[in-house]
Amino acid sequence: MGNAHSGRTRTTLGVVGNVISACLFLSPVPTFKTIYQKKDVESFDPKPYLCTVLNCLLWCFYGMPFVNPNSILVVTINGAGLIMELIYLAIFCYYASKEGRRTKVIKTKSVEYMTPWLSLCNTLNGACWASYALIGKVDYFILLSNGLGFILGAIQLIIYGIYYRNSKPAEVEELDDDNKKLPAIEMQPAENMV
Repeated sequence: MGNAHSGRTRTTLGVVGNVISACLFLSPVPTFKTIYQKKDVESFDPKPYLCTVLNCLLWCFYGMPFVNPNSILVVTINGAGLIMELIYLAIFCYYASKEGRRTKVIKTKSVEYMTPWLSLCNTLNGACWASYALIGKVDYFILLSNGLGFILGAIQLIIYGIYYRNSKPAEVEELDDDNKKLPAIEMQPAENMV
């Protein structure tokens, strides 16, 4: 009875982990919406997306039946994540400027180009999968990597909290058909309306 219960708990936690992982993989959507609207990557950094591609590749390999049987939950979500992250990288490369401009959060003391949803989802994802690894036979590979992911995600959230007040919200510029900035139009109150 104990084995069946721990198996159900592990599966349930794995499904919850997949939902949180899906949120993690979808969290860059607002960033890429901004990149698409501005037709520029600005100071956004591609490293998180490159790392996530490598992460998904390794987890897909780890979940293969010849490496670790009964890991379908690990393979399915990381396969989907791999596809999403490759799409993000393609968009990033399409809009990246040759100069590769970057702004560091700690140097500028601004989180303007930091993605809080990515940090939050990373923290939740690490916590859920680390818990998953502890149920039944402890899976140290999942535990170590996701435990570290939880800790690093929590550090990102702390940094975001510290520098949040110094950040200004990003403004979306209006562009014409040739991707040139449109002039701002000020609305004046009508003085003599008939």
